[in-house]
Amino acid sequence: MGKNYEHVTYHDRLRIEVLYRAGHSIREIAVLTEFSYPTIWREINVRGVYIHRNSDWTEENALVNT
Repeated sequence: MGKNYEHVTYHDRLRIEVLYRAGHSIREIAVLTEFSYPTIWREINVRGVYIHRNSDWTEENALVNT
């Protein structure tokens, strides 16, 4: 039998964002959310980050909540 995989839901992404902004490492977030390290890494570094430009034209990385 294979493993049972679950999709990352909107609620999970919000939780990942809160933990990421609080300064937790990807490994800590993986343990707290019970997702694998590669799943959390992919959500933060591939799917969920964009460059946000502020009104004063400074830029910062932000997570997408989709």
